[in-house]
Amino acid sequence: MIPVQSMTGYGRAVVRLADGCFRIELRSVNGRHLDARANLPFSDAELETLLLRRVRERLERGRIDLNIVEEWEEGSAKVHPNLALAAAHRDALEAIRSALGLADHVSLEMIAAQRGVLSTAPCTAPPRVHAALLQGLDEALDGLVRTRAEEGAVLVSDLRARVASIRAAAIRLRGAAAAAPEAARRRLQARIDELLGSDARLEPARLAAEVALLAARSDVHEEMVRTQSHLDRADAMLAGAGPLGRKLDFLCQEIGREVNTMGAKIDDLAALSEILHMKAELEKVREQAQNLE
Repeated sequence: MIPVQSMTGYGRAVVRLADGCFRIELRSVNGRHLDARANLPFSDAELETLLLRRVRERLERGRIDLNIVEEWEEGSAKVHPNLALAAAHRDALEAIRSALGLADHVSLEMIAAQRGVLSTAPCTAPPRVHAALLQGLDEALDGLVRTRAEEGAVLVSDLRARVASIRAAAIRLRGAAAAAPEAARRRLQARIDELLGSDARLEPARLAAEVALLAARSDVHEEMVRTQSHLDRADAMLAGAGPLGRKLDFLCQEIGREVNTMGAKIDDLAALSEILHMKAELEKVREQAQNLE
């Protein structure tokens, strides 16, 4: 079972061959989708495809930078000529010389100075290097996944505490919402007294009807039920495994919609204080969800 992973991590491996070695480094940062890029010491499209395919098999989200550096043992370094490129540079230089009527000859020094003509690595890697680098990449990926899982565990622990805080605020909000009609009745009576004087009294039946109307408008029972259901779902997701960043982000949007609706319905200071707390915690959950695969 794949653990919950952060999108930030690092992995490395060293592949040793007879005359040198390759250092493989993997770095991962946040990304909305999976964006894997490779920087190789040679232009080998087939090898690059194989390496990036292996990365995509192990990861689902994040910006992944794969960097492979070739290191030669002392006395074993080699320089490889790109003969096709050298010939192309020669022809181009000859064409320039002829077109401009120059007497200078195209020399070996001029050709060798052109970028890419000489390189410390071959244009393509032999099959044995392909196999060695793929094996080394697996080792680096193991390290990357391990560090991402370690940070993912820390994030999950924090998210569980945030969800618990939102749940506790929702419970307090339910109590405040239950007391809201009586508080509304007192405010309405105080307003009437202020406008008409303390001797003027609204008929009890009329006052009760107005309070009932206010209570109906401020009823948040359905929103509370849906919020509790969403929080239960969040707890279940955080107790599970595998990628959950996108799912948790979507769930935050759903919870936020319910909290905003409750805030629009309830006109009570204690209730609004709990709603502000829920919004603040929910924003922190959303921010942390952006860091999860």
